[in-house]
Amino acid sequence: MSNDKMPPLNRTHPHTEYEEVPSYYHNDDVPHVLALIRSFDRFFDEIIEKDERFRGHYTALYDAYVTMMERELQPYAFDLAVSLIALEDQRAEENDPERRDAAGEGNA
Repeated sequence: MSNDKMPPLNRTHPHTEYEEVPSYYHNDDVPHVLALIRSFDRFFDEIIEKDERFRGHYTALYDAYVTMMERELQPYAFDLAVSLIALEDQRAEENDPERRDAAGEGNA
């Protein structure tokens, strides 16, 4: 991509090579991991909201999903934790004028 500003990150279908990745993500794997989780959230929304046949099996399906995701996400646990801490720190600075001033961002 040229010197133009990169497009924002697509949260459901990230292309980290040519989209702007938030600075609080520890690495470029994090958007893909989060997109995977979001896809399963959409899947479960479809089951509960649109297809009554599956409502009676929701708990068993969700339990299987959580068990599978524990295994799948284990390699990313540290990256996700570091990203979450960075996001919390960024949000705290954005919402606390004293922290912004201490960082030199409050007096422009």
